[in-house]
Amino acid sequence: MYQKLKTFSVTKYLYSGIIAGSVAAVLNNLYNSMYSSLTSFAIASVINPISISLGSVIPMIVAAVVYFGLVKITTKALLVFVIGTALFSLLSIAGPLASQLPDGSPTPHGFAALTIPMHIISGFCAIFIIPRVVAAEAK
Repeated sequence: MYQKLKTFSVTKYLYSGIIAGSVAAVLNNLYNSMYSSLTSFAIASVINPISISLGSVIPMIVAAVVYFGLVKITTKALLVFVIGTALFSLLSIAGPLASQLPDGSPTPHGFAALTIPMHIISGFCAIFIIPRVVAAEAK
């Protein structure tokens, strides 16, 4: 099957990224809605359905292209992809834990609890969906 994955064009991988990103976007928007309803915490000017959806889909497409590149250069592409994605997801959690937002304003109370689960959800979607969709296309 590895040889079959290696012969795929990038479009099969992009498709897997779009699927994973769409699932992540739905789950992350659901989480945002539930969290906001339960805690009354929201930053609608920054964290809204559009920013959540774009922040879910775009990284999944990038991850799928990275997976495509890995498949082209190594027989251990899946292992490298899973480990790399898991590490990248864990490192991405540092952002919400910072004391300041990128614009220099202080991080609001509740921001980490709102955003960290979204990073984890996206990481899981990349790890579990992208390789499975690509493999399913190989059958």
